[in-house]
Amino acid sequence: MKIIIFTLIFFQPLTLMGQRLDVETEKFPGVKKMTVRFYGSRYFKKSSRIVYYFDSNGNAIKSSDFDGIKCVARHLYLYNEKGLLSEEIQTYDVDDKKATHTTKWMYEFDTNDRLIRKAIVFGNGKWEADIYYQDFDENNNPQTVISDNRTTIEYNSLGKAILIRRFKNEEIQSIEEIRYNEFGDKIYSRLPLYDIKKPETWVSGRYSAIEIYEYKYDKSNRWIEKYIVYDNKKKLLQKRGFK
Repeated sequence: MKIIIFTLIFFQPLTLMGQRLDVETEKFPGVKKMTVRFYGSRYFKKSSRIVYYFDSNGNAIKSSDFDGIKCVARHLYLYNEKGLLSEEIQTYDVDDKKATHTTKWMYEFDTNDRLIRKAIVFGNGKWEADIYYQDFDENNNPQTVISDNRTTIEYNSLGKAILIRRFKNEEIQSIEEIRYNEFGDKIYSRLPLYDIKKPETWVSGRYSAIEIYEYKYDKSNRWIEKYIVYDNKKKLLQKRGFK
């Protein structure tokens, strides 16, 4: 059975909210272990934390999820010869102790070694989702991403997405404007079409149409505390510790 993802942007809503580590793109060279604690999240309890372990290249190779002192999940991560994520294996699930869940990533490149297709096989091989990358800019960033619908992206000079337009049946659904600080961390996100009172325009995981993010950093310029500011409120989202 083959299915298609709604859009690339919505495939990992927790990751895009900064809740889980995006092991596909986030690397931490020189770090052996990172503990992430969650606060004020609609997805995690206050006692929740995830512990990640890394190889010498900064790739996450395993993680454990905890609720208090109780381990609720464990994952292993494997990479191909290009250093791209190839498998995520959930080796433990507190709600399904007998099952092992595996998700696999497969990639296709053009003659310029640009990624043009990503196939994600999940449900232990029962389902597949395809994502296509097109219309590359001068820095080889894909400006169009297609699953069952279409997303267009504009980038800054550092290759960070600064304008994301999401379409459904060729009708625009949302336009996200993004800004970053000098460390490359997102500090501002605005969705002009976002309206919490209209379910059809709801964007999963957001707190408000305009969100501002503030950080505290360690001596290596890695953020160790992340806050969200919205609607005259400020919430601590995460704390991170490195070893």
